[in-house]
Amino acid sequence: MRERILNRKHRVGAGMHRALYGNMLQNVFKSLSMAEYAFLLYKGFKQVEKLMRLFRRR
Repeated sequence: MRERILNRKHRVGAGMHRALYGNMLQNVFKSLSMAEYAFLLYKGFKQVEKLMRLFRRR
């Protein structure tokens, strides 16, 4: 019985953790404008380009 209670407590805590960070990410993405999305996409491609150059040199 004790193990069952502890297991339930762990599952509830993990669910709350996922819900908190899931909602936080949704709020962040809702608040971004199209210009900010474009900027983040540009920065991401620049990082990938740097990585590709690094791998080509080896």
